[in-house]
Amino acid sequence: MKQQPVMTSEGQPLTIVLSCVDPDMEMRLAKKLTDEGYTVIQAELNPWTVLHQIYQLHASLLILQTNTGQAYEREVEYCHLLDCKVLQLETHAQIRAQEQKEKRPDARLLLPVDMDCVLGMIQCLFREGGPDEPAHLTLEELLDRWQVTRRQPNREMIEHAILLMVEHPSWSEHITKDIYPRLAQRHRLSVTAIEQRLRRAITHIYLYSQDELFRFLFPGDRPTNTQFCAVVARYLVRYAQEDPEQEEVN
Repeated sequence: MKQQPVMTSEGQPLTIVLSCVDPDMEMRLAKKLTDEGYTVIQAELNPWTVLHQIYQLHASLLILQTNTGQAYEREVEYCHLLDCKVLQLETHAQIRAQEQKEKRPDARLLLPVDMDCVLGMIQCLFREGGPDEPAHLTLEELLDRWQVTRRQPNREMIEHAILLMVEHPSWSEHITKDIYPRLAQRHRLSVTAIEQRLRRAITHIYLYSQDELFRFLFPGDRPTNTQFCAVVARYLVRYAQEDPEQEEVN
């Protein structure tokens, strides 16, 4: 049964512009969102078409799914200027060997999107209230809220780094010496690769997260790897969160 329309704080229907590289997934996601009461407009996967729809409809949210490696940073920045939030669906499916060899720019990536996770992210983006209200969130809930999806390859690395700081607060002073080598051993990467992947992941959160709690914790420029992990670790300790993964960080 279709629910009552979801409204913005201004009393207008919450309009979502949906644009996905996978048309089958787009149809399923559009139906799910419509059934939940959202007003959904499906747009061609073209930057200017999407931006025109957002401008014309005063849309509140853009859900964008592209092929792995494609970047839409400029268009996302324009969306923010139009007061439109952005939810990017990461794609990490495998391309068939022949398609990969040909490097086809239109290669379709079939990704089983978790609909409930998408709905949860939307609710976080339009969550009422400010960051001062009690929010006893676990590490997993924080990363979900900041659009670090469970399918992203660097998510486990971020979790491990933060949990190491929770257990050993003094290591925040020497992250290169105390934490990077442990991450490198666990993930079978070089220390340099660990530092770069963490920086890219944190930059992605900083650029695209619309979450008030993130902006409250990190009000200035993009946090460094050390700042990000240390602040989140202090947040978890402050609220005495017990994460089952803490037993695995040694």
